[in-house]
Amino acid sequence: TNNNNNNNNKSIVGNSNTGHLPRTTGPNSPGWITVTEHSIHQSFDVSRVMFSRGNVTEKYRFGSTLVRNGERVLDMYAGIGYYTLPALVNGNARFAVACEWNVHAANALRYNLKRN
Repeated sequence: TNNNNNNNNKSIVGNSNTGHLPRTTGPNSPGWITVTEHSIHQSFDVSRVMFSRGNVTEKYRFGSTLVRNGERVLDMYAGIGYYTLPALVNGNARFAVACEWNVHAANALRYNLKRN
């Protein structure tokens, strides 16, 4: 039988609820990576935020054809800026309101806004 309480498996650190996460997050932390799509850099901590590779062409289309120069954009569930960044970078939106509840994603979005 496999009994996780007997400390036989020394490779498992943490508990069943949290697992093992690096203590630091943000740029230069162990989990911080950058993905570039259509010249837009999206950085985030992979240990705390998911990345959706899907809808790559839709994100580009949104920014390059649907958003018009000078428009205002509301991005609900913005994540790390999947649609906010293309709206600002490719669509030349005047400004965007990005709503996100995950503090790690919101911090990555702030970083990405400065970087792009």
